[in-house]
Amino acid sequence: MNPLYGYLPSNLNDLNVQNCIALTSLNGLQEINSIAGELSIVGNSSLIDLSGLDNLTSIDFRLSITNNLSLSSISDLSNLVSVGENLDVNDCPSLKSITGLEGLTVILGCVY
Repeated sequence: MNPLYGYLPSNLNDLNVQNCIALTSLNGLQEINSIAGELSIVGNSSLIDLSGLDNLTSIDFRLSITNNLSLSSISDLSNLVSVGENLDVNDCPSLKSITGLEGLTVILGCVY
């Protein structure tokens, strides 16, 4: 995804990364710092970490990280401060800790 670097706005309405079975990284998304809607990272069986999202500070609606079999770290979300609705992290068997979410000070919905 490196060709995207420099071409994305810093604020998005939604970002959905779903069922990209060969995707190992989110590099190229470093310019994104806020999402007005939902961030959904679902069904990416080769995704190892969330590198590329290290500048993300807020998600106004929902964060969903589910069914990513190889995901072993979400530490790149360490700058994330707020999620306006639900936080859903499940079915990621290689993920042994939620290190990276310590900076969250606002979650206005449910945590799954």
